[in-house]
Amino acid sequence: MNLFTIRARSWWLVAITCLLILATTQLSANAAVKAGAKCTKAGATSVSGGKKFTCIKSGTKLVWNKGVAVKVAPKPSPNPVFNPVEPTPAGTPTPTPAGTPTPSTLSVSDPVTNCKIQDASNPYVGVYGGALYGGFINKEMPVPSSGTVTWYLVPLEFTDLKGEANWRSRVDQQMQLLSEYYEFVSYGKLNIKWKIHDNWVTMPGDQAKFEIKLSGDYITTENFWKEAISAADSKIDFTGVQVINFLLPKNQTVIKESAQGFPWTGDINKYNTSEGKLAAFTILGQFFEASQRNYWSYWAHEYGHTLGIPHISGSRSTSTYQTYDLMGNQDSRRELSGWSRFAVTKWLEDKWVYCKSKSNITSELVNLADLNSRGDGNKLVVIPLSATKALLLESRNNTKFVGIDAVRGNTDGVLVYVYDATMGHNSEYLFPASSTSDPILSKGESVTYEGVNIKVISVGTQDQILISLKP
Repeated sequence: MNLFTIRARSWWLVAITCLLILATTQLSANAAVKAGAKCTKAGATSVSGGKKFTCIKSGTKLVWNKGVAVKVAPKPSPNPVFNPVEPTPAGTPTPTPAGTPTPSTLSVSDPVTNCKIQDASNPYVGVYGGALYGGFINKEMPVPSSGTVTWYLVPLEFTDLKGEANWRSRVDQQMQLLSEYYEFVSYGKLNIKWKIHDNWVTMPGDQAKFEIKLSGDYITTENFWKEAISAADSKIDFTGVQVINFLLPKNQTVIKESAQGFPWTGDINKYNTSEGKLAAFTILGQFFEASQRNYWSYWAHEYGHTLGIPHISGSRSTSTYQTYDLMGNQDSRRELSGWSRFAVTKWLEDKWVYCKSKSNITSELVNLADLNSRGDGNKLVVIPLSATKALLLESRNNTKFVGIDAVRGNTDGVLVYVYDATMGHNSEYLFPASSTSDPILSKGESVTYEGVNIKVISVGTQDQILISLKP
């Protein structure tokens, strides 16, 4: 063996020895250590069991001291999971229902002219030009709807039936209510003043000569009017009078229901006073002598026709909307629709109308004042759905004029109804938006008609409604 070989072996032995020493030291550093256990190098440290140990000399030996506590950072998970921090709630939140969010600002109306739906009912125009229109028309009405109108109350008796002495007790309050009603629904624009003939005027004949079996029988009505106006005109000055209301003895039997004449009926055009033509007349019949009925609401209903407002549905038929309007039922709510006040009588001014075409609806927040309130504010919402149809909203509240016939469901709230311009007198040109639910909505209630959703957000001095679209 040569010297190079011997030296080479010696180097390999030294290298192997060093590696064994290094491995032993590393194992010693990573192994669990205990206080007092033997260590190999003074000053060396090791962390074990949450403590950091230091190798110290104790006598002739090297040992681990008692160690000091240390914070150990947690090992990262190979599959970390994110857990967000949850805030502590201040209270139990009210969940927001899914749907159209309520905007924070009030909607702005479209031009009101966009909502003036023209009447398209094409009514029959009689010999004397009479017709009733539910929508806007470019035609002068037969009598003005504003200003002061004078009505005359004339008591009529028959040769075989004399009138009672205390007849004024039957009519004084009724006349007052009639005047108050039209002042109320017209926003003070129409004032009705009364004149009263204090003595009974005698018709020229017995009761049987003047029988009128049904309201609307214009042949027998014309016969009665001809004789009545002749008898009255000889005793009364009718200068400045527009309407005559006849009162018969309480126990008469020949006028079963009522009779009336209008600017376009033959009776009032053929026969009149020496002072000039009158606009209308009424004759109260047995029907209105029932204790639960009123004269004034009959007078008010018939004068609504004189002003040009059509009858809602038939006079001898029923429909859901009739009880909500004087022009459908004179013994129920006795309210006059906002639409009729806007389109026919023009009492409801343009500035009190919120107009929004269906194509312009996104999410519209609208305040709605009571229909009968005085002063500014939206009193009617009109949403044209087509050239001949509009969705209508108004805020209804009980008044002192409410009658005996109850409505279905709510009496106060937001009435949602529809105007159909293709329909007219004696048809359902006004009808509820929903045929199955209460037409008057309370807070939180809603209805959808032809894709337009109406929801009542709040009620109060002014109701607040949300208008949105639904597929």
